Amino acid sequence: MISKKFEVDDEVVAVGASPLEIAKIQIESAIEMLFQGHHPLAVHAVAEAGLQIVRDLASDKELPLLQSLEVADVSFDSSKNFAGIRQDLNDVTIFWAIQLFDALGGKQTAAMHSFYAGVVMKFPELASTQVAGLTAEITAIAKKLTREEFLRYGAASVQSARARAEQKLAQTLQ
Repeated sequence: MISKKFEVDDEVVAVGASPLEIAKIQIESAIEMLFQGHHPLAVHAVAEAGLQIVRDLASDKELPLLQSLEVADVSFDSSKNFAGIRQDLNDVTIFWAIQLFDALGGKQTAAMHSFYAGVVMKFPELASTQVAGLTAEITAIAKKLTREEFLRYGAASVQSARARAEQKLAQTLQ
């Protein structure tokens, strides 16, 4: 869990990280908050912060993925109107943040990878050509999940992915 790995000295958080690392922390934290049941507006604010960093970095590098999102008129500015947001907008915001993070050369965490797969199952129209292995059966099942079922599945999936990553690291260190 990235959000619990920080040092505090005289109440000042020692960041000392690159913008991409800060985006990683925010994206990972948004995933954790979502699956822990935090308020959707709080999740959205953290997810948008991570997304904004990777959008700015992608813009500086003129990444084609960012240009594709702009052509598709993908709007990320809904947080400026706090009249209300659809909860699944958080899923899509985090999804695009992960996409851009990956395109910038960031190494996806187990939670990011698991979350990404879950969102693609729930919203197959977001799948890129990189995710061609999904079957119609899995997609049909995932589309029937309620929001609560999706969040429960996601939390279990992230926990399982992290456990596998930790186990793999432990085996590597032996």
